[in-house]
Amino acid sequence: MENAGKAPHAGWLREVYYHLGKLALADGEQRKAQDYLRRSGYKDFDRPITLITPFSRRCFRARFFPRRIAEIVPGRVYALSGFEFTEYYFVVSDDGRELIGIDAGTRPDSAKAAYEALRAYAPGLPELTTVFITHAHWDHVGGHSYFRALKSTLAFLCQE
Repeated sequence: MENAGKAPHAGWLREVYYHLGKLALADGEQRKAQDYLRRSGYKDFDRPITLITPFSRRCFRARFFPRRIAEIVPGRVYALSGFEFTEYYFVVSDDGRELIGIDAGTRPDSAKAAYEALRAYAPGLPELTTVFITHAHWDHVGGHSYFRALKSTLAFLCQE
């Protein structure tokens, strides 16, 4: 709570208060639990988890908005968000000759949209040579077939 003012979106506090109330309730602190529930704006503790974000989700297109590309390290590290559920990261190697992707995203179409957006944003990037898969969750591996189709010699590395 001491860092609430640093949050990107004030709506997240509603869920924080709700879950603090559930914890207080579990500890037998009824008065504290009701205070947190009041602050949350919910009428009772019978709710599923809700995530509040500063962007909306379009269910028919199944992607988050807004799309953006950020240069975390100018000319070297790129973060792409808003291309469906996942974020994409691309890193230029120390010698400047290779582009390394971190994770493959959720689906081939969103991986394609993200990669093409990066190429349009930074057309002088080196060739994609490697995709490092951090772990085998659906939102990290789903777009691998798009990247594989770009180049048959593309290296895929993964943590076991």
